[in-house]
Amino acid sequence: MMRRLSTILAASAALTLGACTAADTGPADTSEFASPNPDTGWIAPSCGELLWLEGDHNLQSQEAVDAICEAGNALRGDLLVNLGLDVDPISSLHGIECLCAIEGDLRFYFHGEVLPAHTPPPHRSTDLALEQLSRVGGSLAVVDVVGLTGLLVGELATIGGDLSLEGNLLLTEVDLGMLTAVEGQILLRRNPELGSLDLPALTRAAAIAVGAEDTEVGHEHLEALHLPSLTSLGSLRLHNTPTLREIEAPKLDALGGELVLAGGCGAGPSGLVLAAAGSLRLEGQCALGGLDFLSSITSLGADAEGSSLVLTGLDGLSGEDLEAFSGGIARAGSTRIEPAPPGCAEHFADTYGVDMTTACAAPE
Repeated sequence: MMRRLSTILAASAALTLGACTAADTGPADTSEFASPNPDTGWIAPSCGELLWLEGDHNLQSQEAVDAICEAGNALRGDLLVNLGLDVDPISSLHGIECLCAIEGDLRFYFHGEVLPAHTPPPHRSTDLALEQLSRVGGSLAVVDVVGLTGLLVGELATIGGDLSLEGNLLLTEVDLGMLTAVEGQILLRRNPELGSLDLPALTRAAAIAVGAEDTEVGHEHLEALHLPSLTSLGSLRLHNTPTLREIEAPKLDALGGELVLAGGCGAGPSGLVLAAAGSLRLEGQCALGGLDFLSSITSLGADAEGSSLVLTGLDGLSGEDLEAFSGGIARAGSTRIEPAPPGCAEHFADTYGVDMTTACAAPE
């Protein structure tokens, strides 16, 4: 083992491996083993025996990836995987599929030459499968992995930081079926082929944010959020989401923070049963036909600036409609109601994304 660690250290200065230590939870179960690495033939111990690696690991080569499971199956620090380098490029991720627990951050990213949207993936499989991983103590981020179509982490139960999926242009499937808690925010941005996010076991998260206010990003294509077990959520921020039609969250009756819907259009998403939120902001929902999707809200707190309710850029609704809606809500802070500007869809196309004119054209 130590001879192998010496080889790793000599091969990659970016990969820092400390001593391996077995879990301190009693005798290890040595009767079960994980599947062998098809690239190296190495058989790593199962999650019944945690062999900890100390320190942070920045994997930038295939050799560094293959070395991980030969040394252990759990990490005390961060694991960063750069799929964008040309020297000994990473073509397979089998070398980390044995991982059971990571106490720091887990981040997959692509720092290399900018590639066309449909460039083949930098690794052989279009899926990223970590099917033994049960916990991440820090954040989990998958950013700009060009060819990725599936993220399969079906045993992951807890994330101690954020869950970020950004810039994965071909991502269509996310399996996080056992995830119960995200202590940070869930961020979805620039995943144009992802039609829905299903988190059936999730009970709490600090925030959910979909889309961005950045005018260079364009609009998101997400159609549904399925959160049937969610009972505790800080904020819900939806920017530039004209196709989002459903938020299934039947157990969520209040937000601790803000509810923001900005740069959408048409009917608001169905499925919300919120009675209360920290504050509410509706902005640039062009051609919005009504506010029935928010009819369950009866009380609002106030944000850091003392605002409870902002209604602006809602050209499908009259001033009387907005006044009637706001009049039925108890508010701890201020209220701002402004009529929609002329040409609402065109105006908010400039503000919220390049495709909003088409997506939010007022019905004839």
